[in-house]
Amino acid sequence: MNGLLKLLLIGALAYGGYDLYQKHYEVQAEPEVVWQSYVLDTVNISVMFPKAPTVERKSVEGHIVEWQGSRHAAGEYTLVVIQNPDVTLGDYYPNSLVNKGARLKDKRFIMVDGYDGYEFTLDYNDKLVTQRMISFHNAMVTQTAIYTDHEVNNGDTEKFLSSLSL
Repeated sequence: MNGLLKLLLIGALAYGGYDLYQKHYEVQAEPEVVWQSYVLDTVNISVMFPKAPTVERKSVEGHIVEWQGSRHAAGEYTLVVIQNPDVTLGDYYPNSLVNKGARLKDKRFIMVDGYDGYEFTLDYNDKLVTQRMISFHNAMVTQTAIYTDHEVNNGDTEKFLSSLSL
């Protein structure tokens, strides 16, 4: 009888210890992120970000440039508008990323709300990149998502890319 009692006590301690271990190392679900639409100050363009974006406005060689960007998990999302650029639709190419070592995988013509542009798909430092360059009146709009497979699978990248409103 004494042996059975010891066995039950050891079993209860083992179960309790295992239960505490599981609770301590339990994977917590990420809090749900509420994506919100943000409008640029220089033009009436909006896009959704997972949190309030960092905003920068500069004048570069006489061109007004507005940049908005936000990071969420492993994804980076940016929107850039350059007023009165010295390039045309045929000149659009992701030079800055290619010059940093990105490899161009695909280029295709797109239309966003009736405005022409190109969408480039690249590989960059073990991440995927989708960069869109769109002609919008007298401005060039560049929408860039740098992400991993996780952001593709959970829909974050598509949410960002499809939210652009011109």
